[in-house]
Amino acid sequence: MVMMKVKHYGQAGPDEHSEKTLASIGEILNRKASVAQILTKTAEGLRKSYEMSSERSPADLIFELFKLPNREEASISRLIKVLKSFGLREKDPRFRAMMTKIKFFEESDDEQSSNSNELSRHQFKECINPAVTLISQALRNQLIIPCWHDFCAVIKTIFEEVRDTVNAGDVATYIPQLARQDPNRWGMSICTIDGQRFSLGDAKDNFCIQSVSKAFNYSIVASDLGADYVHSFIGHEPSGRLFNEICLDGNGKPHNPMINAGAIITSSLIKNGLNMADRFDFVLNEYRKIAGGEHSLREELDLYFQLCSLETNCDTLAVMASTLANGGVCPLTEERCISPQPCRDVLSLMYSCGMYDLSGKFAFQVGLPAKSGVSGAMIVVIPNLMGIALWAPPLDKMGNSCKGVAFCRKLIEKFNFHNYDSLLHADSHKIDPRRRVVGLLFAAKNGDIDVVKRLYMQGTDLDIADYDGRTALHIAASEGHAHLVRFFLNVAKVYHEPRDRWGRTPLDDAKMFHHGDCVDLLMIPYMHDKMARNTVVEENEGGSDLSMSESDDDSEMQVEQRPVVLFSQVAEKFDEWPKTLQPQSPEKQLNG
Repeated sequence: MVMMKVKHYGQAGPDEHSEKTLASIGEILNRKASVAQILTKTAEGLRKSYEMSSERSPADLIFELFKLPNREEASISRLIKVLKSFGLREKDPRFRAMMTKIKFFEESDDEQSSNSNELSRHQFKECINPAVTLISQALRNQLIIPCWHDFCAVIKTIFEEVRDTVNAGDVATYIPQLARQDPNRWGMSICTIDGQRFSLGDAKDNFCIQSVSKAFNYSIVASDLGADYVHSFIGHEPSGRLFNEICLDGNGKPHNPMINAGAIITSSLIKNGLNMADRFDFVLNEYRKIAGGEHSLREELDLYFQLCSLETNCDTLAVMASTLANGGVCPLTEERCISPQPCRDVLSLMYSCGMYDLSGKFAFQVGLPAKSGVSGAMIVVIPNLMGIALWAPPLDKMGNSCKGVAFCRKLIEKFNFHNYDSLLHADSHKIDPRRRVVGLLFAAKNGDIDVVKRLYMQGTDLDIADYDGRTALHIAASEGHAHLVRFFLNVAKVYHEPRDRWGRTPLDDAKMFHHGDCVDLLMIPYMHDKMARNTVVEENEGGSDLSMSESDDDSEMQVEQRPVVLFSQVAEKFDEWPKTLQPQSPEKQLNG
């Protein structure tokens, strides 16, 4: 057998190495770092270089969204305006580093640029990088309440209705400072678990926290000592007695931590090995953490009365309530302030005992954890969604804010926030602000009538539209899903002539893509409208030209009276934004 030595392509013989090659090999072998380490770093560098060239970072995508035409600059003020429209505030602690950077660039560019809000790509990315995750979440419309503007509009309507119609109650007179409160004060603030915030009325006016502090004091002590230890001194049950009555249950303990007797025991357990000043400082620091650093206060009397006399406002109290809604994690700082079990326990106690002698009726009618105080303050917690703070000094006979209780009842009439509104076959006419339009539009595109029927049975508004004004009927007509078009028109009774951003109707789209079945279905209500208009014209046949124009105006007004609900919604796929957010013709959009 003859052995042949084959020389591989590119392989050099022993005598073919040049002096330069040998010198390079010697240099590598003499390095302190290993060859494997060097090659690993090289490969990693090449991989990162490839990724950077092939994929843009979220910061680059955000820059492209707010880039000025024909310039390599973006408007930071436009970004801030968009974030505000989602309910995020400039003073949000998560934006602190970003706002500091913006201020720095504005001051440094003040003399050189006529508009300091326009930043270069490098400056823009440097500003938003500390908060890029939150900004991306907002721009993807992935915050807990996606349709923030519409939600706030309903809340404002409820707030104003309560302000104008509820005038009952009297200001508490047994505390001189409370007796001097203006009975016309009315404030409300909301903070969601994602930090979306909305305030109305006297939300920034200060007032004493009073008995609302009991909920937070209990959660602080239970987190520090454990719920079992705390409840070895305090019970769990509603007392059925006046809130200020000092009485014990059959086991010789205060009934629960939400009445005065239980709250006094709770405060006595707070770091009782320290002196009074240190105990007070401990609670203050815990309050500040729960409020995301926004809390300001002053001390009065001994520890219990000090804690009841803390000065706060609706804005701050809403963040504290939202911390409870978020499982004990402050939504603004993302810091855990209350342990999970004490947070769950305090919500249970607020649900059963938080509204004095109204607790049972409030749980029955509203079905949410709440805590009130004789200053007119009140917090309501919607678990996994938001905290609400309300303040109006006039109280009912049970010591609760009249306006606050009325607001909660109207809130439950509009939204499915009651603890048991999530039951199957529940009231389908209530609004779920967490629901998104995307599922409906995808179902319309795919012709999935089962999903559409389920959404219809759940009470979803099938007239809702995306940010281009395109409804599910637009999509179904464009895709040629005649069975969906028939369902929308005949069963769901949606408006047949909504117009998108380009002024196009579903009938226009069906004609454009030659879907004859859809055209026939959409022509039926169109012909009915035309016949109705002709009837009006015939009835006014003997009149002047003015009657004819009035008829035409009425026809136009019918379109105006049923506007498509536009949401501040953006593309679901973030990496497609730079293309999808550019205004496109309907043909391009539908083909995409």
